[in-house]
Amino acid sequence: MNEDDTKLLAEIDAFLDSLLAGGKNAGLELSGASSPFYGIIEKLNLLKAYLAEMSSFAADISNGRLYGDTPDRHNHFCGPLKQLRANLSSLSYDIGELLKGNMAAKIEVDEENVLYKCYNSLVDHFAGISGVSGLQAESAANGSGSLNSWQYHSLITAINKIDTIFMLVDVDGGIVYANKLAVKFLNGRTNLHDGQGADGNDAVLHAIEQNSRSSVFPITREIFDKNSGLWYKITTYSFNLANVQNYFLHILDDISDFKKTEEYLIAKADIDLLTGTFTRRAGLSILNKLSAEGGGPHCLTMLDIDGLKYVNDTYGHMEGDEYIKIVAEILKTSVRATEAVIRYGGDEFLVLFKNCAPELAEKIMSRMQGRLGEMNSKKMKPYTLSFSYGTRPFGKDSPIGLGELISTVDEDMYNDKKNKPGACRTT
Repeated sequence: MNEDDTKLLAEIDAFLDSLLAGGKNAGLELSGASSPFYGIIEKLNLLKAYLAEMSSFAADISNGRLYGDTPDRHNHFCGPLKQLRANLSSLSYDIGELLKGNMAAKIEVDEENVLYKCYNSLVDHFAGISGVSGLQAESAANGSGSLNSWQYHSLITAINKIDTIFMLVDVDGGIVYANKLAVKFLNGRTNLHDGQGADGNDAVLHAIEQNSRSSVFPITREIFDKNSGLWYKITTYSFNLANVQNYFLHILDDISDFKKTEEYLIAKADIDLLTGTFTRRAGLSILNKLSAEGGGPHCLTMLDIDGLKYVNDTYGHMEGDEYIKIVAEILKTSVRATEAVIRYGGDEFLVLFKNCAPELAEKIMSRMQGRLGEMNSKKMKPYTLSFSYGTRPFGKDSPIGLGELISTVDEDMYNDKKNKPGACRTT
């Protein structure tokens, strides 16, 4: 061993002494070292860097800084410290939730983990304040003691986080338990049977009370709350606990979005997609209602598009659909808002004239034919646009029923069509 190597070994020895003493020293220099020591010096310098990083990381944790930078993943000295910080961060979050009034889950641990035992005691304390511990005891006494403390509080945590109003009520209307959304909904009310703290939820609360009076459970009803503009589906369950006390579990789901979709689909079902007119089902419903209301006189017109089969066979069904839409648009834009245009069949329409004399209805239908005539004069299509129709008055005191009325206007329309030989030929 030469003199330089002896000197380097002395430097390494001093470096290790300083490292073990927690001192802050510079790294070892590679210059001047013989090649056998290069690898050792590099590893010692890396060891120094890892220990310094671990020391800084531990200092951050001890000072409560739980959200700083994470050490290099190759620094295995920091592995246990990383786990410690993760556990402390989780505890910090859960304690924060408890302080906000949210139920947090307990942690299942062995008897030696003093920190987690203290945390679980804290959860028990908040559970006692919220009144759920007594319910847990009753549940266990009722023979359903398979839930341990950790599982029970996990269940309560889940109930608190679901986007549903969840409340347990006794037979006197007293609130035994309410999750976070239910507390907000109740707005300070502690009993469903009194008005204290009520804030416009009377219709919903009345529906809940009706559910509680049912003899068959579970029972579900839907209710619209005018004050909030929300739809609720209320499902109620009834059960007994060990003390023979009867309880009701009320679950309220906000189904407003569903109702909007339902109304939209119903509206869509009443409208013919091709023409934008009423469907046959919706139109007949309007006709029946108007007939029952009386008043009048009203008029019903049935029309049939001339030569649609010829257009379909000659120019294709897409052109046939275009023909139908042209006629439908003229019908819709020629009547008042109180009238109804109904697609009765493939090429048949009904026009319902409300409080309209037969002479006026005839004038309006003639005007519609005139508009088609203008389009024909401009040769907008390679075929003639026209329709045949029949019109009859009706009212509450009409001597014929609606079925016979429709048959009569259908016959009138057919007679009109017979007088048009060669309708819808090429222009």
